[in-house]
Amino acid sequence: MLELHSIDDSLCGNILHVYQSNPLIRVIAQPDAEVLLRSSFHVLAHEGTDNRLDSSHYEDLLGDYIKKTPAESVSIPALLLEGSIRLDLPSDGANPLSVPIDAPLIGYLIPYVFESGVIKPSIIAEAGARGIIFHPEVFRKIAYKNPRMFEVLAKDNEKITVSLLKWLSINSLAPISYRLARLLMARLPATPKDNHSEIKVSQAELADLLNCSRSTLAKGISALYDKGIIYTGHGKIIVNVPKVREFLSHKNLRP
Repeated sequence: MLELHSIDDSLCGNILHVYQSNPLIRVIAQPDAEVLLRSSFHVLAHEGTDNRLDSSHYEDLLGDYIKKTPAESVSIPALLLEGSIRLDLPSDGANPLSVPIDAPLIGYLIPYVFESGVIKPSIIAEAGARGIIFHPEVFRKIAYKNPRMFEVLAKDNEKITVSLLKWLSINSLAPISYRLARLLMARLPATPKDNHSEIKVSQAELADLLNCSRSTLAKGISALYDKGIIYTGHGKIIVNVPKVREFLSHKNLRP
């Protein structure tokens, strides 16, 4: 089961001592780290099967923040101090895809849980996993005072994205057009500026990511092009964002 509680002075001191070499903690000035931790929540996964982190946990811990924040803007930073978590994603096969994520890692939990598009994993903590759920507003203030926090966050979010790309694209029984669309969707910015978004990627890279031949990839590109979902250029693909979302939301599995 999951044990969640606020961080008091004693636990704050313990975390700063034991995890002083953590990539995130070591780039924060100690007074700021203390302020950040005292506004945060400690998470520990014990032995058992009920280690799923879901929306009810966030609502219990950060209800005021969630109530006043538009759903599409909710984004809660969390730090995995030790152990591992698992992102279970819906699959086209009989079983969900399971993406393992190991500590240390800092990332945003909510976009992966409440994303209105395709990626909606359940977050499951393995026994022994320990982490911190930060208050988003305090985290943002401290990060602006300690800008290297953004560097650590960006690097770790890239790790998460790569893991999702790998598992979403390879461990699937879907046709190549669907797998390609899902991979491109995962590479889109969280909030695209307009209806078309350019992704710089070669067809060789796409074939490698999808673990398929160039000829198979060409079929997927052709299918999406014919539907007006993508346009290709040298070393890039332009994605029609509304159309790719519609294609994926309908679970269109026709090749």
